[in-house]
Amino acid sequence: MAIVDPHLSDGLCSAVVRHLARGQVPFVVYSGEPGSLIDEEPAFENGEHLSKPAMPDDVIAAVRRAPAAV
Repeated sequence: MAIVDPHLSDGLCSAVVRHLARGQVPFVVYSGEPGSLIDEEPAFENGEHLSKPAMPDDVIAAVRRAPAAV
């Protein structure tokens, strides 16, 4: 299980997300722009998406849903 912030200082984490998707590792994409990510890297579609900012209960719910997305 991973929580991924796709836009970090070194760029979009496409390789990490592709690796997680290939390994069928559930992940949550925590981003302020979830829709455009799939256009940039289709592997982002394999994760549960959570928009920033999120309340703690929303984070917990996303983590619980993530395994079903694999």
